[in-house]
Amino acid sequence: MKNKNAMKTKLIKTICRFRIKNKMKSALISSALCLAASASPIQAAAPLVPWQNGAFESGKYRNLFAEMGYPQQAIDAKVDEIFHDLFEGPDKIYFEVGDSMAYISDIKNHDARTEGMSYGLMIAVQFDRKDIFDRLWRWGKKYMQHQDGPLKGYFAWSCKTDGTKNSEGPASDGELYYVTALIFASNRWGNDTGIDYLGESHWPNRSANAGVLDTCGFAKDSFYFYQSIWRRDIPVAHLLPHWNMDVDQGTILQVLGYANCDSAELILNGKSYGKKAYSYPDYGMTQTYGHFDKEPIPANTDNLFLGWEVPYEPGYVELVGFKDGKEVVRDRVETAGEPYAIRLNCYQDTLAADGLDVGQIEIAIVDEKGRLCPQSEQYVQLSVEGAGELIGIDNGNSASHESMKGSGIHVSAGQAFAVIQSTGRAGKCVVRVEAEGLQSAGIELSFI
Repeated sequence: MKNKNAMKTKLIKTICRFRIKNKMKSALISSALCLAASASPIQAAAPLVPWQNGAFESGKYRNLFAEMGYPQQAIDAKVDEIFHDLFEGPDKIYFEVGDSMAYISDIKNHDARTEGMSYGLMIAVQFDRKDIFDRLWRWGKKYMQHQDGPLKGYFAWSCKTDGTKNSEGPASDGELYYVTALIFASNRWGNDTGIDYLGESHWPNRSANAGVLDTCGFAKDSFYFYQSIWRRDIPVAHLLPHWNMDVDQGTILQVLGYANCDSAELILNGKSYGKKAYSYPDYGMTQTYGHFDKEPIPANTDNLFLGWEVPYEPGYVELVGFKDGKEVVRDRVETAGEPYAIRLNCYQDTLAADGLDVGQIEIAIVDEKGRLCPQSEQYVQLSVEGAGELIGIDNGNSASHESMKGSGIHVSAGQAFAVIQSTGRAGKCVVRVEAEGLQSAGIELSFI
């Protein structure tokens, strides 16, 4: 988790440094393309420096080439030239299908991918080309989007140019860009011109639900699923769901376990519900040509996860992982009591007083024994004193519309996340978090 938090810190600092918001991102990409294509750069009248407030806050979009001295006519001509090359010229990547559809081709791989399709949508909405946007959307909806089943609403990340799916699974970046482009289209063209753009974006969700981390950087269950598949250097065991269920005692529930062990045992309040194992050899192996370093073991499932059906009763559930007959890892989920207090954790509490460095504060609602309350939705209020300032707060819930620039937020699944940035001066910073009826908590950061 340390590496994940370090990467998150770098990302936050980069965003803070340049103040780039989502609405500016693709405009800057387009500008970069123009700059790369230009053969005659002009010396800027003054050094280019980042704006203190980006387009989201200022309502203004920066034109870097105009600031560098290029005439607007030349800028427009270059942008139009690039658009023509991509969508209309002999080396285009945009191909129309019938009277109402089109796709963006990954020329090298001879397929259509959600990343490229969503880039095409973003370009079309910025150029006010509703005809192109609608064609791309119809093709993606017909061939790429799953209309039923467990992946309903998601897009297959790769399809042949005839619409046949190469892969059923989604890609998180493509999903996010699809949603963003649809919201842009709704703002530009409305929702009563043939396509309900806002409705298609799954609004009121403000972000895609794909991926292994939520918008706070908290690990989803899928994070541990992929760990169990790919990690071999550490033992992995993870249980789901949480054990504060709103069901009658005795209700039969499915409990899933992600593990990379030879076998795993499920224990509910001290009672074993048996060991289960993945099939071995795995798919793709062959005893005729393959070399195996252990004997094949009896398998309970060919799935990539283990599952048990057990009667619900408050208490605890454990998943115990075994290798070579010995316990190597154990995950435990307990029924939490009533919310009692706030718990704070900071990934790094000694930071640079450079006006850029940030502290990441994880906020959790816990019971009297310190256990996370996974159904808590309390409102938490933050106050910051000293050499830091609150620049962002989130709860990871894609359906939440609360401001990320406020001083408080409702927790989701018992958690929230705050970002404290250096003010540029050295000293201590004290962060306090309060919630009605709960014990408050505080944490101190040092900016040096």
